[in-house]
Amino acid sequence: MKTPLFALLLLAACAVEEEPPAARYTSDQVAQLAFVCPGDPSGVCDLSEDTTLHAGAAAVATTPQEFETWIDNDGDGNYRSSIDEYLDCGLDRLCEGDPGWPGADEGEGDGTFQPLWLAGFDNSRAVQSVADDTWARATVLRQGNTEIAVVSCDLVGLFLNEVEAMRERARDELGIDHILLSSTHVHEVPDTMGQWGRVLAESGVNPRHMQNLHDAVHEAIRQAQAAAVPVQVRAGRYDVPHTAWGGRGINNVNVDTRDPAITDERILTTRFVDASSGATVATWINFANHPEAAGSRNLAITSDFAHTLRTTVEEGAIEGPDGPVDGVGGVAVYIQGAVGGMMTPLHADTIDLDGTEHTEHGLEKAYATGRVTGYHALQAIQAEEGIADPLLKLRTKTLFLPVENTGFHVLLNAEVFDRPGFNYNADEIITQWNRPDLKTEVDLLQVGSVSALSIPGELLPELAIGGYDGGHTGPLQDLVDAGNPNPPDLSAAPEGPYLKDLMPGDYKMIVGLGNDEIGYLVPEYNYVLAHSGPFLNEAPGDHYEETNSVGPTAVPSMLAIASAMMAFEPPEL
Repeated sequence: MKTPLFALLLLAACAVEEEPPAARYTSDQVAQLAFVCPGDPSGVCDLSEDTTLHAGAAAVATTPQEFETWIDNDGDGNYRSSIDEYLDCGLDRLCEGDPGWPGADEGEGDGTFQPLWLAGFDNSRAVQSVADDTWARATVLRQGNTEIAVVSCDLVGLFLNEVEAMRERARDELGIDHILLSSTHVHEVPDTMGQWGRVLAESGVNPRHMQNLHDAVHEAIRQAQAAAVPVQVRAGRYDVPHTAWGGRGINNVNVDTRDPAITDERILTTRFVDASSGATVATWINFANHPEAAGSRNLAITSDFAHTLRTTVEEGAIEGPDGPVDGVGGVAVYIQGAVGGMMTPLHADTIDLDGTEHTEHGLEKAYATGRVTGYHALQAIQAEEGIADPLLKLRTKTLFLPVENTGFHVLLNAEVFDRPGFNYNADEIITQWNRPDLKTEVDLLQVGSVSALSIPGELLPELAIGGYDGGHTGPLQDLVDAGNPNPPDLSAAPEGPYLKDLMPGDYKMIVGLGNDEIGYLVPEYNYVLAHSGPFLNEAPGDHYEETNSVGPTAVPSMLAIASAMMAFEPPEL
């Protein structure tokens, strides 16, 4: 008797063994980490034998379009309702009688000023206009079952709770395992942290802008994911020599304003290239400098030097000290570095690619700074090498840091800082006897011999590279200013290894303001508070950064946890 067909099909189905689940670590095996890819115990980003690296990139504008503008009658760059005049034309900034006026829009003629507040420098800096676009620039990397988005946003900074919300949405809607987000720390974009509103006690965050920002980041990740192709990876480095720019070297674009004067003169590039066509998909440019060259009197939204840095890398330079250099196309992504202490173009007299010198703050100086930095990035690309076996790995670690800064207590109590605290009594006001911990994070991302360590704030570069011997001091500066009334005791400075010494690989990027902004991260030996009104007042000498830090215990705690995270290797399965 013949076996019925349905029975044969049933037997065949039963004979096929289910494919075993991909291997992953146990919670005990990775107990020292918060998250690890591939192989996290949660079941996402399972281990895979597929080592083909895919990458896609996209840039989505985050430039706000909805705000009212004003006239700065006294020219001081700060809006004062008793002196200055706002234009009650609504969020499209078009009044009746203006060309193209579509009729009254939201806020028009209501007798209330609807501004956006610029972050950085001071309070009351209301936006007047837009000079150039700001961006969310995403790179999505996929290998096997692991998919990670690296995003750079033109922001002064973003709190971890905002990044966590972005991660949850990207995981639910796009299947992204993790987002590593860095802010460029630009000082001419709307406030996303709270402390730069009309006055210090009022948050400067605009909910509409924040929602648009979240949507833009998500859209950039979505587009980058959809565009992903198999890629090869190339990495380069360029150390700006002291002899460049007539002996100005790195001080042509960057001056350290805090003793000891230590500047990371290295520009690192990582380029993802379509394996089939050779076309650039994305280029990461890692360099430490405050995008604030436009200065405090600039009231136009701009990404500052990041704008022309990126366009120079994409489009090239028609002139420069070593002649013209071709651009590489693709999506250029500026990733901030160890920017603390303070790396800034404000005190630099910048020679542009055409030889023009810019001494005054403003958009032209900002754009010149970007062109010069972009030119050096192209020099790094000219010397790049291929990265063999670009295996994609990620590990993260959560840490809790006490908020010791009494000024930050006030801002948290007033909800100017809108982020959760931990390990304190939330029903009582925050004081030195009832102070919260901030939850924050460090990540280590590896793409073969390229590694990126995220730091949740503005790291002073000496914590990453040392330099207490003067080996990283710009040619126009002294290691310690002879006129400093309270100079650092370099005999107490820490010896290595420093963070970059501990990082794996050959190309090591510090990702500043990575996933969070908790302020300046100052070395313990040189952390000095004022005797009167500590945190609210500066100690004599170069100690501004302490007033914008969470406290003296943050750096030793973070260094210990970051070092342990980098030393940990998941066991072999």
